[in-house]
Amino acid sequence: MTGSISGEADLRHWLIDYLVTNIGCTPDEVDPDLSLADLGVSSRAAVVLSGELSELLGRTVSPIDFWEHP
Repeated sequence: MTGSISGEADLRHWLIDYLVTNIGCTPDEVDPDLSLADLGVSSRAAVVLSGELSELLGRTVSPIDFWEHP
């Protein structure tokens, strides 16, 4: 799966799809100005998301990053 994201737009699209599928929000609810916590992402879901992103990007993404850099 590594390397399937070629830019910021691809990553944004992947993240929106992920949130819609796994968190239950709608695409219209995903606002780049909202934190993941505001979208309903729990700490457990953030750990899972960080693992998915790490695999996708081929580098470590810490779930703490979601709270420190919303």
